[in-house]
Amino acid sequence: MRAISECIQNALKLRFPRSNFTAYFEYLKTCPELSKGTEGTEEHHIIPVSVLTNYNGKLYELHQHSPENKIVLFKADHDTAHLLLGKAEPWLLRTGRRARGLTK
Repeated sequence: MRAISECIQNALKLRFPRSNFTAYFEYLKTCPELSKGTEGTEEHHIIPVSVLTNYNGKLYELHQHSPENKIVLFKADHDTAHLLLGKAEPWLLRTGRRARGLTK
């Protein structure tokens, strides 16, 4: 099972205190650990780039380049991760390049 940094989890919860990201984090933990460049995979930012670039506090400074904030997922898992993010916090479904078209 993949480990998701507690620091990363807490940072996202801090930014959206009324949102419940449990299903999102639990899903990511079940995804296989893959190497960058593996066929059919994409890099996923656990705290989305749209949050990092729209927030001017410590969250941005701490996590903009953090390797803990990036994981490699199969494309289908990447799409599901973004859908779960959108269910937890609808603002995230309306922002960012990756979110477009994932409105189920």
